[in-house]
Amino acid sequence: MKILITRPIHEDGLTLLRSKGVDFVCSFSISREELLDSVSSYDAIIIRSDVKVDRELLMRAKNLKVVGVAGIGVNQVDLPLARSLGIEVMNVPDGSVESVAQLAIGFFIAAARKIVVACVDTKQKNWNKAAYTGHTLDGKTLGIVALGRIGTRVAEIANALKMRVIAYDPYLDESDIRARGAQKVELEELLRESDFVSIHSPLNNETYRLIGAKELALMKEDSFLFNLARGGIVDEDALYEVLASGRLKAAGLDVMEVEPDKQSRLFELDNVFITPHIGAGTVESQQYIARSIVTKVTDYLDQVEEKRASLEAVAY
Repeated sequence: MKILITRPIHEDGLTLLRSKGVDFVCSFSISREELLDSVSSYDAIIIRSDVKVDRELLMRAKNLKVVGVAGIGVNQVDLPLARSLGIEVMNVPDGSVESVAQLAIGFFIAAARKIVVACVDTKQKNWNKAAYTGHTLDGKTLGIVALGRIGTRVAEIANALKMRVIAYDPYLDESDIRARGAQKVELEELLRESDFVSIHSPLNNETYRLIGAKELALMKEDSFLFNLARGGIVDEDALYEVLASGRLKAAGLDVMEVEPDKQSRLFELDNVFITPHIGAGTVESQQYIARSIVTKVTDYLDQVEEKRASLEAVAY
């Protein structure tokens, strides 16, 4: 088996590959053109969210058997085409649950207590306690958009912080959502009632621009919006308008529609803080993700090889 690793993974994953005697190539800065030219040489590729596995690439991947995503989201992969070509797509859905959930809670507290702007102002030698009077989380309503693994963990922590938790998830019934620590509501109700809105849904045709100008207009004045899922779920131009007008109190984004985005008007605003897609950026998550995706990919390739050898033996 021969594996191409297109983006950095934790050293634990590379150590595991070496221990298995796998032929692998690390090309962490590989360009799109280089990937297109070389992909046919590999049985597997390991990617992250910024590497697109689309029709153009898949049609050149003559020997590709598996795409391993070192993370949760697979929206960068043309799943129907990959499946039709017999190419397995694997991810690590539980790899960053705790990391992203804890970052979300950190965002809530940072926004409610004005930590980021207070820190910047104080380091500029301004000591203005009165300007940074904030809010506590207890008693506030948290609306979670999508109650998957991460959304559920956020709900658990929020309940421990004595928040009221409501959730919108069209794929779960009322009893499922109740079991996960939230009250089921429709999206419009969630936006109207929530003091904090936290998005944890995948990006797909149904969720692209799910939160636009109309939805933002439904939100309570002085409420907070957070997106730690995927850029593109929130219309960033519409978000800029409600933040610039002061109608929305603040926002926290760990993802943007274009990454890296150095031109967004959102950077001009003091009431939005943006981090560079660090939700899974903890040592613990990256160790787990690297070991898990390497194990999944190599186990699958071993099975493919065993099946091929078995068929050859029968034919012989």
